[in-house]
Amino acid sequence: MKVLKFEQLFEVNINLQELEKPSTAGLRGDELVRKLDNDEPINTNKDNVRKDIIVANSDEIINNITDDSGKYDPKSAATFFKPSLYKPVISDEEGNKFKLNDIEKTTDFGSSKGSSLGSGDTKEIESIQCLILAYRQVRKSEIVREEVIRLSETRILNLCKSYIDVDVDITPELIDKYWDRWKHSFTKTANVMYMVDNSTGLEEFEPILDQRIDYIFCHNSAGGISKYISAAFNRCKKKKGITAQLSKWCPADIWAISSKYDNKIKKILSTIDELSELNDLIDKLFNKKILVGMSLKMVKKSEDIKIVINKITLPPKYKFTSALVSQDPLASTGLRLIAERQGTKGFEKGEAVISVRRFTIPNNIIGEVYGTTARHGKISLNIINNILEKYGLDPVPVYRNDRFYELSIEDMDDEELTEEIIAINNKIVNKYNNVSRKITNVKEVDRGRLISKYQSLFLAWTLMECQSDMYNDNYTIADRIIENMFHYALSINMTGKVSGRTPRYVRIVD
Repeated sequence: MKVLKFEQLFEVNINLQELEKPSTAGLRGDELVRKLDNDEPINTNKDNVRKDIIVANSDEIINNITDDSGKYDPKSAATFFKPSLYKPVISDEEGNKFKLNDIEKTTDFGSSKGSSLGSGDTKEIESIQCLILAYRQVRKSEIVREEVIRLSETRILNLCKSYIDVDVDITPELIDKYWDRWKHSFTKTANVMYMVDNSTGLEEFEPILDQRIDYIFCHNSAGGISKYISAAFNRCKKKKGITAQLSKWCPADIWAISSKYDNKIKKILSTIDELSELNDLIDKLFNKKILVGMSLKMVKKSEDIKIVINKITLPPKYKFTSALVSQDPLASTGLRLIAERQGTKGFEKGEAVISVRRFTIPNNIIGEVYGTTARHGKISLNIINNILEKYGLDPVPVYRNDRFYELSIEDMDDEELTEEIIAINNKIVNKYNNVSRKITNVKEVDRGRLISKYQSLFLAWTLMECQSDMYNDNYTIADRIIENMFHYALSINMTGKVSGRTPRYVRIVD
């Protein structure tokens, strides 16, 4: 059996025939209906350009490809998508058009290697990254992609596995499953951790990993050092009354721990219940290259890999500039908040985007930072409201009230919500004239969609209203709010105060 097929072609995109095949949801077409109904991202591959989109005309599509019971109907879908020459009937929130066969055949639709990752896929990919890091450690020299085929040799594979702590059985077949799509990311990430790059301004801490140290590369879901770090944070969190999750304190996917000090550090971690003490320990061990947390992302073949170190790289500054909304306010469930990122080494100057919408039904909106090839962190409405209230502003009404708000969504019927949505949307359009193309044929808008859009617009409106209120000589209150949102989502600061800074870890960025 051939393994590590380095130059396989990518699988084809989905088509009507694929949607008729069985899946756990019934047919694979039912999985498409489910994703559309939940406003989940859809992975597209159009003209060899991969992009995650939120479908803006999901109601129109669902109504035209399902039967009376809401199940996927192949005959109706064939009529709607026009199989002889697929029509561009799928619209994203920016007004771009896609055909059915522009949708990538991901694992949701039966592919063995897609870009849409479930939690199991993510764990396998990150566990393989642990192995490739171990391979770089064993080689003590830069990895050349074609040489990684040596991992199909039992002796080399077992040697590398002795330096990793994962709860996935890594075999040549598992590596082969992801290699074509992730080979550049696997090798570039492992190599950069042992490199010095004078352009980053991080020379004092480069290379990130010390070639003289034997590391154990531990996945964050495994036991070992990850388990001890998680337990220590949870004790500190409980004592401090912190609501943030572990990933907001430190989003490390992999921890590299010196095998020499592994047991000693575990004992120290077992005694810690103060967050400041835990942060100090992580920082000091990072400086000595004894314990290094690594937050990963996919790296393309043509992409120059870039890294930042939390607490060393200057945190980026942000200024709120506008909101991108739909011309038809009922055609989408959310919007995008646009900011200008002030450049620092590691964080290039340019536009920064937070997408705001609901992610599950029913639930409140969530903000998610957009990157070029990946999402870079989320922020819940609860945290957003805490930030708004810190600056003396009204919070966004929540789906279910568990605290006193002057305005409650439960007090508004669908007609009132619709009127508010149209009115706020018009204000934002008049202010910024930043709209996506008009989407039509949205036949039914349920209450969950109305609430999501109302919350999103309420937040954008709040930022718009305080955009001229100065916080200091250089920044408005809107600037401070959007910066707090980015810093929280990116795991830079949990509270917006100096005491809320998160510990040192290395992060790969766009």
